Amino acid sequence: MNRLEKFIRGHSKSILALGLILVLFSVSRLPALSMAERDAIASRFAFTRFPLPELENQPYQVERPTNPSLSRHSGWISAVGAAVALGDLDGDGWDNDLCHVETQSNQVIISPVPGTGNRYQPFTLNVTDFDYNDQTMAPMGCIPSDLNEDGLRDLLVYYWGRTPIAFIKQDQGYLQQQISQKREKWYTNAATFSDLDGDGHPDLIIGNYFQDNAEILDVNSQKIEKMQDSMTRAYNGGKNRVFLWSDASTTGVTYQEVQDAFEEKIAHGWTLAVGTADLDGDLLPEIYFANDFGPDRLLHNRSTRGHLQFALLEGQKGLTTPNSKVLGHDGFKGMGVDFGDINHDGLLDIYVSNIASEYALEESHFLFTSTGETEKMSRGIAPYVDKSEPLGVSRSGWSWETKFGDFDNDG
Repeated sequence: MNRLEKFIRGHSKSILALGLILVLFSVSRLPALSMAERDAIASRFAFTRFPLPELENQPYQVERPTNPSLSRHSGWISAVGAAVALGDLDGDGWDNDLCHVETQSNQVIISPVPGTGNRYQPFTLNVTDFDYNDQTMAPMGCIPSDLNEDGLRDLLVYYWGRTPIAFIKQDQGYLQQQISQKREKWYTNAATFSDLDGDGHPDLIIGNYFQDNAEILDVNSQKIEKMQDSMTRAYNGGKNRVFLWSDASTTGVTYQEVQDAFEEKIAHGWTLAVGTADLDGDLLPEIYFANDFGPDRLLHNRSTRGHLQFALLEGQKGLTTPNSKVLGHDGFKGMGVDFGDINHDGLLDIYVSNIASEYALEESHFLFTSTGETEKMSRGIAPYVDKSEPLGVSRSGWSWETKFGDFDNDG
């Protein structure tokens, strides 16, 4: 027996183990684009960066003051609130106006899109008609929409520390209106308008984060605030709500809050984003809640006029599908959601942005593509499979929001 044979026999187990490791490593490596492939794709796109307008002589903060019981989380709490939306706010027929939240000054700023002309001077939307304490409240987002259906674009602003406020567009300025008459402290991170009951009017969905009536931003509070009760299955967040459109005039709009629109685990997820789209072609939009610290929720809309009804949809696990890749079974971040027909089957697919950075609680983004089996939705099954990895959109970085758009005009 020569030396080689002795070595192989003496180390056969180690050699076998090493071989298995190398095989498993090769099949488990994530696919990656070469630099040439990256350059070829990137060559189709070109963007110019413009700074968002700011107002002069404003005090800036780098970290939000917080409840003393949350002082160790102040940096994390300061990470939310940056938001921007486009709309036609000056009535020129173009969506060339900006409504953005400047977190360093807690301002909602209205301005022309840079490069579209100095049509008016940037200004702030300040709450003047209702209780507002800039020491315990902060804006989180702004939505342009014709709330009272008079042909003018109004604005909805939602906050941490109070209920949302509608700014109804007038010939000169805005009239302010509270959406809810409750004197409650909500911590709203997401909102959207959608005709949920098919009556032709836009209803309002509110996604809340911290528990209602918490004192998150009050540095003088003696209250010990609660955080999520699980990193992956937390259902103790603020209450998600629906307001049905009721009536409108030139000076305002009336909504009726639907009590207990969602079951408890859906209503009290830690919601970071909400989106709606008609996924089964019945002209009623489904709702997708993207949640922190727990699974996202896709709700099948089974409503009739004036009466809301939703059913939870969940995907089906395959033999090689990780739990977190099954719709409704993910476990950590869900920070943005949008809809687009990726596979050209005439049905909308769902893209969800998450934390997708290495060494940063990486879960991956999701691209839930439709299987076309919409009839399964009546049985509580979400007919979607995640294709984010093979389609190359699973990983990038921290993605707080996501939007589909035809940026290179290829149709």
